[in-house]
Amino acid sequence: MSGNGLTCVVGAGISGLAAAQELLDRGENVVVLEAAHRAGGVIETINENGLLFEKGPNSFPSTSDEILTLAEKAGVTDRIITAQEAAETRFLFHKHHLVEVPSGAKSFIKTDLFTFWQKLRILCEPFVAKRKSELPESVAEFFSRRLGSAPTRTLVDAFVSGIYAGDARQVGIEATFPLLKQMEDEYGSIFKALNARRKKRKNGEAPKMTIKNFQGGLSELPDGLAKNLGEKLRLGRKAKHLKQDKNGGFILTVEGPQGIEEVRAQKVVLAVPAPIAGLLLTGVSPFVADLLFDIDYAPIASVHAAFPESEINLPTAFGYLVPRPSRMRTLGWLFTSKTFTGRAPEGTHVLNGFIGGALDRGVVKADADALQYILLGELSLALGMHSFPKPSFFGITNHEPGLPQYMVGHAHRVKAINKLLRDCPNLALIGNYLEGVSLNDCIKKAKAAVADLMNHEGAVAEKEDVA
Repeated sequence: MSGNGLTCVVGAGISGLAAAQELLDRGENVVVLEAAHRAGGVIETINENGLLFEKGPNSFPSTSDEILTLAEKAGVTDRIITAQEAAETRFLFHKHHLVEVPSGAKSFIKTDLFTFWQKLRILCEPFVAKRKSELPESVAEFFSRRLGSAPTRTLVDAFVSGIYAGDARQVGIEATFPLLKQMEDEYGSIFKALNARRKKRKNGEAPKMTIKNFQGGLSELPDGLAKNLGEKLRLGRKAKHLKQDKNGGFILTVEGPQGIEEVRAQKVVLAVPAPIAGLLLTGVSPFVADLLFDIDYAPIASVHAAFPESEINLPTAFGYLVPRPSRMRTLGWLFTSKTFTGRAPEGTHVLNGFIGGALDRGVVKADADALQYILLGELSLALGMHSFPKPSFFGITNHEPGLPQYMVGHAHRVKAINKLLRDCPNLALIGNYLEGVSLNDCIKKAKAAVADLMNHEGAVAEKEDVA
């Protein structure tokens, strides 16, 4: 398999599919190789007798412009649905029960999440001076400095473990929550920045954010993109080795249904997890490979469960998260059927839960029965039940290698990787381990990487024409 001007994308997760779509839009010759027998990567929706579960990501915000644009190209824009009003309510497990996360000034004053003195400390945030040091700072350090240590141990910790499966003391603010760091740099205060955004929203400049999905689940997006690719998407092909040829192109050794084959391509886009990309780059750019091997991943298992309404009494909410100091092992549960319509037959609740993460790496290796016992036991405790709920369906998916951890200094590592890759102008790295774990971030990075590849090609052609 070869071709002049061929660009080979390795990996058909959302990053690889977005890159391939961008190449198609530009009229480029592209082929996508995927080791699995389905496209989508961690995005996977399953339908069990009318029960709709997400094995990976569960939704996306309405502000995700890149997703919305890609959905149009995939032909699934008319399939987008908006979450019910229940999604606006979020809970934290705090002091042995669920407490609603404040959504405004009145609910903040009334909340039991914080003591009077902790609330007073939070309200002092606009008067906290900006940090002068340029040294990298962890999420815990940033929020402890701006809001106090107690809110950081509850609210912030829960969001870091829930979104990144990470440790707030280890992950960096610049890479993990760059917008908040930008708010401090620009306004000197998170509250001042949020107030400015609220004023824009009132003036119609910033629309209200809602939660979105597709009628048939998130898999509709990669499925639509895979359909666009047609025979250019080749499943069951595992990239084993990568080397450069004397013309600046690449030779990929691929294991497929017919055995070992070679793919010759002028350009290569690696859209695989950091450890796999590192292995492929050992002979091409060993220094980049070393930096990729240093990126830590936190193992995580997603849980999909269904219960008869008679078995479980769910609050009308998006779900709840669990701060690590609570010593519960569950990271949180999403009340999927309370959030989106069409997720379960009438009389049934569908939930998605998560367990594992950077602070509880070993639990995902536990026996399935033991995991179910832990998860259902902690769910019953959070909901104030006196017995374990009996699920009508229960499944667990272990994600390997898990979620990348943006440790303190991660942004500097990414800059170093990008600088070293200048020596390989026909090669691009994309994925959730670089500049954002959200689907929108991955798509944005993929499109930018393709643009850089094509711009380099144009620059080379221009030089040759001049010569």
